[in-house]
Amino acid sequence: MNIYAYAIKAFSPLQRKVAFYVAVAVIFFFSVIPDTDFLPEVFSIWDKLNHLVAFFVLAFLIDVAYKNMEGLYKILVLLGYGFFIECVQALLPTRFFSFADMFFNLIGLSLYFFFLMKYIIVKS
Repeated sequence: MNIYAYAIKAFSPLQRKVAFYVAVAVIFFFSVIPDTDFLPEVFSIWDKLNHLVAFFVLAFLIDVAYKNMEGLYKILVLLGYGFFIECVQALLPTRFFSFADMFFNLIGLSLYFFFLMKYIIVKS
């Protein structure tokens, strides 16, 4: 049994939705707290890896929380959420809007929906 099937069987629809919204809230919180490092370079590989992993996890959670929702709609919702975060960061003194962050959000979503979902559907 793969992790997708396990999550569907082991947790109720409400539990899956709560997990998704908790992750959304935690990611938003960490996106808006003051950046104490305030790195001078625009591109930090660890920051971009955080974006990739966060949106990979969000993709999994929205997929199991809203399993009947169309995949493209899930991607658009999460891309909109990422854009919203970047807009909020543009208003903060120690944060800034970053297209690179949005690009790595998209990579995380793509990795989940195009590769993992294909593997899960084929193996299920």
